[in-house]
Formats: sequence, C-alpha cells, structure tokens
Amino acid sequence: MEKLIRDENGHFTFDFTKSIDVYQYHNIANKSNLNDVDFVAEMQTMILFIEYKNSDVPGTSNPNGLYEKRRNNPIEFNTNLINKFLHTLLILLVEGKNPDNKPIHYILIINEPLIDRKIRRKIKKMLDNNLPFNLRGDTITKEVITAVDVVDLEEFISKYPEIPVIANF
Repeated sequence: MEKLIRDENGHFTFDFTKSIDVYQYHNIANKSNLNDVDFVAEMQTMILFIEYKNSDVPGTSNPNGLYEKRRNNPIEFNTNLINKFLHTLLILLVEGKNPDNKPIHYILIINEPLIDRKIRRKIKKMLDNNLPFNLRGDTITKEVITAVDVVDLEEFISKYPEIPVIANF
C-alpha cells in the first residue's frame, strides 16, 4: 500500500514510510455498515489507530462542525469515536494483521478552533472510561488497547515524529 497518504480533503499528507505497513479500512467498513479510523499504522513495536479530524484549514465550510456535533449530540459523538476503535479492531483481527499481539494505541487528532486542550482532555477521559482497557479473564491472553491519545495536529507532529505530516497548501 502507498505510504504517503493525503487526508480526505487533500490539505495534509501523512508519511508512513517508517511504518512496516499502513492500512485503510474505509471500503470494508462501508460495505459492512461499520465505522473505521482513518489510518492503521503497523510500527516496529505497536499498532497505531489514527483518527484525523481537521477543520482548521483554508476553505472549510463549517470550521466548528465537530465542536457543534459534540455539544448538540454528545452521545452520538462519543459513540462514533468508540465505534471507530472497536470496528477497526474487529477488521484488523479478522484480517489477522496483528499476529504478534503488538500493543494497540488509539490516537485521535482533533484540529478545530473551538476544541482546545481542555475539551481534548475530556474526550480522552471519555475514551479511557469506555474502551476495553480492563477486559480480562481466564481465556483472554492479550490486551485489547494499551493507550489513547487525543491531540491537535501540532501535538501529533511533536509526539509522533516517526509519522511526519506535510502541509499541501
């Protein structure tokens, strides 16, 4: 698969050349009425599920759309973010893409003027409380998820230098 991937609006290119592989499950998810994250990057020591929301770019028709969705319908907003992780995990496992049981990190990049660090922390807390971090049992031998990070684009670039992001405008 191509390892230089433009976001859906063509404003930024994510450079996954340092990853072992990168997957996009949009076609599978759409055919199955599932939600999926934008990118799944297999790194040397972990799998990154990356969901990217950016309305802080030139020409955006509704620069506060995500903020408004969260404010107007928080249950739907939260459920969508939770399902993106769970549905992507299902597809990844069914495809057998993590045979080494690498840790899975969910990274949500939100770049929107009204969603600041405080709101991102609230979203992270909601995900921490609703994703299966503590799924344990006698027959469960691996962790389902090991970390969640909710960042803006600048924080992502700083925290994840192995995945450079290039502006296209």
